[in-house]
Amino acid sequence: MRNLTIATILFCAATLSAAPRTFVSAAAGNDINPCSRALPCRSFTAALALTDGGGEIVALDSGGYGAVNISQSVALISPEGVHAGITAQGTDGISITGGALNVVLKNLMLSYWYQIGVDTAGIRDTAGGSLNVEGCTITGFASGIYFAPTLSGARLYVMDSIIQRGYSFTHYGIEIHTPNLAGRAMIDSTQFYDAEQPIYLQNAQATVRDCIATTGEDGYEADFQSGMVVTRSVAKDFAYGFFANNSSTIVVNRCLATRSSIYGVAAFNSCNAYVSGSSLVDNAQAAFGSATGAARTRGNNTVQGNTNNGVFTIGFFTH
Repeated sequence: MRNLTIATILFCAATLSAAPRTFVSAAAGNDINPCSRALPCRSFTAALALTDGGGEIVALDSGGYGAVNISQSVALISPEGVHAGITAQGTDGISITGGALNVVLKNLMLSYWYQIGVDTAGIRDTAGGSLNVEGCTITGFASGIYFAPTLSGARLYVMDSIIQRGYSFTHYGIEIHTPNLAGRAMIDSTQFYDAEQPIYLQNAQATVRDCIATTGEDGYEADFQSGMVVTRSVAKDFAYGFFANNSSTIVVNRCLATRSSIYGVAAFNSCNAYVSGSSLVDNAQAAFGSATGAARTRGNNTVQGNTNNGVFTIGFFTH
């Protein structure tokens, strides 16, 4: 009976060691604290160990909270008016690994201190489940968000965020690799500044809406059997604005491609680009379809001020 009582006490203590909601504070936190509202921890890493799977970690005040590795379902939340910073050097800002996790990142500021030749990501997710990024600013990493889940059916949601170059070079804004897993993404109301390639898909499906991307090499690209639908979005000052490559499809609806140094919209290698209600303005060439690709128009686009308007391969029809 005595052993049973001791076991029960230990079980209860273990159960109570984690909480559904924990807190961190840059001003008053200490990582030896229980991460409660009254006694917050100092870092996200310490709070994770005391947070239930599927729980929340809330930043109470502005400051730096350190790079963090996540291997459980959790939400890291910075309330409006709180600057919760994560500054990394030589590492990813947030790394997500494990099984089918559901992770939410809200209103965080991720930045990378300059270091040449290091392949880092502001957020790197190689787990599965879902990743929700809302209201975050990501500056200076080689990839803003690198999403390469190891489980099928994974989902990425990004909204109201900014991904930009800082002191170091940003190659990809959002990079999605889901070979044979057909991942899905929704990217909404997000801005990309000085990323060489703002959105890149490989064997994935994505819907992009109300986004702005400026200054880089390749704009919105669907590659390797991917599909991308882009609505009310801007590609400015790229070599290619919107394009599909390697048996992929891109749908461009009510978008603007401008100042492209090669093509505003293009379809290569057994691909289709469907363009409707869009403006192709001041590009070197507005539209291009390769010998095996087709740039298709509904006949309601604005094509003006280009060095070469190019030729849409064929029209497409509505019923």
